Amino acid sequence: MVKSKVADKTSIKRNKSYVGERIEDRVKRLVYSGEALGDGAPLIYTDRRRGVQPEYNIRTDKWDLALDTLDKTNKNELVKRAEFYKNAEGTDTTPASGQETKGE
Repeated sequence: MVKSKVADKTSIKRNKSYVGERIEDRVKRLVYSGEALGDGAPLIYTDRRRGVQPEYNIRTDKWDLALDTLDKTNKNELVKRAEFYKNAEGTDTTPASGQETKGE
């Protein structure tokens, strides 16, 4: 009797696409039923007294914002690392009484 082995991996790529709703049908459905769109980008309103915030200003240099965020993240990581090593140094690594070491 010959036993065949099933291949675990295959080079065949499966198409995972699906047929979407036509734009005309969607507009007709939204107009007649009165549904809200719901799948767009959120509208951003800020108080006028706060002025234009740099996160929402199209003229802001986004690179500076990204660098500031990375600096904050790196500082947090350094603080966590320092706390970890501080806690690791505070633990006692000597064997407890009654336990033997390899050299004894």
